[in-house]
Amino acid sequence: MNIKKQQGITTLGILMGAMLLVAVMLLSIKLIPLYINDYAIGNAIASLQEDENLYAKTKAEIRGIVRRKLAADYTDGLEDESFQIEKRKGKITIDVNYEARVSVVRNLDVVAKFSHHLEKTK
Repeated sequence: MNIKKQQGITTLGILMGAMLLVAVMLLSIKLIPLYINDYAIGNAIASLQEDENLYAKTKAEIRGIVRRKLAADYTDGLEDESFQIEKRKGKITIDVNYEARVSVVRNLDVVAKFSHHLEKTK
């Protein structure tokens, strides 16, 4: 006699799958805004490439331009220490390096490091 056993997912399997799905959704809800902000910062830095008088501007003016573009996108959290602006021999280099930290649950944080680079000649 060949009796086949019924096989399928158990209640415990469904519970574990649901817990995994909730954990992934929670992490996504916390991390997606970090990358949206980084995308806006990258666009603000890249838009400086189109500015013809960029080399003539001071470092404070360049930071102000970026801050205004970020304010238009409702993006914040970029400190002045994040900007490194260098002018040498007709070339301007702008580096933006920063990290964003978000709390996931209790004492567990996720830290993401971002960097953007722009090099433009006169």
